Amino acid sequence: VLYVHGYGATVDDSWRDHRLVDQFRKSGKNAVFVSVEAPAGPDDTVRFRRLDRVLALIERRLGRALPKRVIAMGHSGAYRTLLPWLRYGPLRHVVLLDCLYSTGRRFGAWLRRHPARRLTAIYRGRTPSRNSRWLAKHLGKLSVKAKRVPRLSRGLTAKQRRARALFIHAQYSHLGIITSGRTIPLIVRDRL
Repeated sequence: VLYVHGYGATVDDSWRDHRLVDQFRKSGKNAVFVSVEAPAGPDDTVRFRRLDRVLALIERRLGRALPKRVIAMGHSGAYRTLLPWLRYGPLRHVVLLDCLYSTGRRFGAWLRRHPARRLTAIYRGRTPSRNSRWLAKHLGKLSVKAKRVPRLSRGLTAKQRRARALFIHAQYSHLGIITSGRTIPLIVRDRL
């Protein structure tokens, strides 16, 4: 699972301040979790545009091969890093944490191109909300909607777990989606 932070943070800030280690541990999943550096603001350039190079770098550092099924999760401005990654074949699941900014068509086209691909969008902000609702409507029967992020103890329904595309309107703020300690563990456990 590759996590890409949003604006206003660095990879180190998000790892520490968003308690990502604790959140991934809380999911109970046995997986490799890596946080990837991304633009900290709109004027910064995307450093890691090629997912294959990111994975090769991780494999060199770990000294072993990674699983072939790749999952990318990003918050806010992370969409700028995630978009070029859609060209990479083994990318199987994209999780958008309040970061669907005017790019719904590209994520929808990516999802439709392969039956094994999945998309999860948790949204709160005005633009991500509008674009998530548009994409859910555009995807039709591929999408399932939820009105709020359920408690971890309750989890997602069977239908929500199986959906090719899941859209959840969060009760948390834009930053609360990633700092509440509830959204990431739930999605990692029940959707990935």
